[in-house]
Amino acid sequence: MGSGAHADKAGYVLEGGVYVHAKIDNGQPEASEMVHAEVAAWRVVRALEWPDLMPATILREVPYGGSYCKAAVQIVWQFANAGEPLTTFSDEEKFRAAIVDAVILHADRHPTNWLAVDSMDGSRKVMKLIDNGYAFGVGGRPSGSEPVQAMTGQPLADSHCRALQLLISRLDTLSTLLDPARVDAVRQRAQHLVTQRLLGVV
Repeated sequence: MGSGAHADKAGYVLEGGVYVHAKIDNGQPEASEMVHAEVAAWRVVRALEWPDLMPATILREVPYGGSYCKAAVQIVWQFANAGEPLTTFSDEEKFRAAIVDAVILHADRHPTNWLAVDSMDGSRKVMKLIDNGYAFGVGGRPSGSEPVQAMTGQPLADSHCRALQLLISRLDTLSTLLDPARVDAVRQRAQHLVTQRLLGVV
C-alpha cells in the first residue's frame, strides 16, 4: 500500500484471513477530517458505480493504543505495486480516475497514491486509487492530481455524464461524513463537468 500522509495507521487481519489497513482518528482535527475523507471518497466511487477504482473503505472503531478509536478501514490486496507510471493503465481508467479526482478535489494524487493490481484474468494491471485523505478541501490544499493534469480538456463521454448524474442524485450518502458546504462543493464540481462535458477542475 502507499504510505500516505496520515500519521497513525495500523493493520488488522479479519476473521477469514482478510487483511485491512486502518487510518486512525487520533483526535486531532485534521486526522479526523482525513479519516472521513477516505470513507467519503469510497462512497463517491460507489455512487458513480465505479467501485473497481478504489478499495472498499468503511468507518469503524478499531482497537488502537489500548483503547478503541474511529478509523477508515480499507481492504488490502495481497499483491499490488505502488509507483507505477500513469501510462500503465488504460485510457478509460485514467479518465475515470481524473473524473473522481476532479469531483473530490484530490490534492495529492501521484504514483504512490494509486496501486497497480492484476486484472481478474491476469492479462494486465488495473488502477486502484488509495490515500484519499487530502480531498474535499481537507488541509486547505488545492487540486493536485496527475490524472486530472493528464486529461484536462478532454471531452466526457455520455457514460461519464450519466455516472456523474447518478452521483449528484446520491449525494446524501456523504452527509454523515462531510459538512454541508463540502457536500455542496462536490455537487457543484460534478454539475460543472456534466454541463461543460470537458475534464477539468472548477
